[in-house]
Amino acid sequence: MDRIEFIGTYYVGKSTLYKAYSEQIEKSSKYIVEEGVRKVARKEMGIFTFYCRSILMRVFQIFGGSLNVYKIPEPFNFQNDILENYKHTLAICFQNENILSTKYSLIHKTFARLTNLIARYQFYDSLNLNKTLLTEESIIHWHQVLHDLLLDENFVFSEDQLKDKGLFPKALIYCYADSKLIFERMKMRKNSNQLNVPDMDQKLDEVLSKLILKQEVLLKYSQIAEENGVGVLRINTDEPIEKNVMKINSFLQKL
Repeated sequence: MDRIEFIGTYYVGKSTLYKAYSEQIEKSSKYIVEEGVRKVARKEMGIFTFYCRSILMRVFQIFGGSLNVYKIPEPFNFQNDILENYKHTLAICFQNENILSTKYSLIHKTFARLTNLIARYQFYDSLNLNKTLLTEESIIHWHQVLHDLLLDENFVFSEDQLKDKGLFPKALIYCYADSKLIFERMKMRKNSNQLNVPDMDQKLDEVLSKLILKQEVLLKYSQIAEENGVGVLRINTDEPIEKNVMKINSFLQKL
């Protein structure tokens, strides 16, 4: 299933823009958001089965254990061919960890998030869908090791890595803002107690420095993706949401 990913650092307004655009997507559109995918999954599963599995999930949560309502594969049950599609992505991100063996350890938080995201996309591929997914859950967001690599001007992806199915989506919508705007949004979030948990105990200027660095990383990633055939739209979130929604519409029509 093709993906179009909204990417951008925290407090840049990416989620607000994604939500605004998602709300205008019609059922007849060739695009679908994740809630739409879940509705398709429930229909294919059957409502009775869905509710039975939902009840079972609650029971598991109470007494310990886990059950995924939508039958998304658990990372430690991955078939070899699933991880093969993402082998180079995983190898880049976790160079010093033996994660490509048949036994998987989910102790590493970033690895757990990345493999859960891979599992989710694998599940979406199994559904009867002929639509392109619009998502702000980008695999690149969990590439913490890529921060250093992408900031190294001499870093170049190998030919094998460029073939990695998990590395590049069909298109990217890169959301950015200047440091002043990001800082103002952080202050607003702090005043309403809506800062991200990892940022609550840090000074805002320290958080801002990390966010500007991440924004540079995502910008470079978008440039590399564009060089390798990915459609890229760069959106300044300081502009009115309505104007940016129109830009996205125009961009998607040309894809």
